[in-house]
Amino acid sequence: MCNPSQAICIEKHYEVRHWTRELRCSEAELYAAVRVVGLQFEDLRQFRSAMPRSAFVANPEASYR
Repeated sequence: MCNPSQAICIEKHYEVRHWTRELRCSEAELYAAVRVVGLQFEDLRQFRSAMPRSAFVANPEASYR
């Protein structure tokens, strides 16, 4: 489980892959969310959960590499 006060790292491809899985979103959605709310995991999680399901990848497995 992630530490809610943890800042995510998006500078390395394996970190981006981890966070897209953790937040169940695509890379583009992760980067867009970071631009809106910053790098704090809890802020990103809340932002992602507030989004309508249709705003995210219809098939979350498609965004995993």
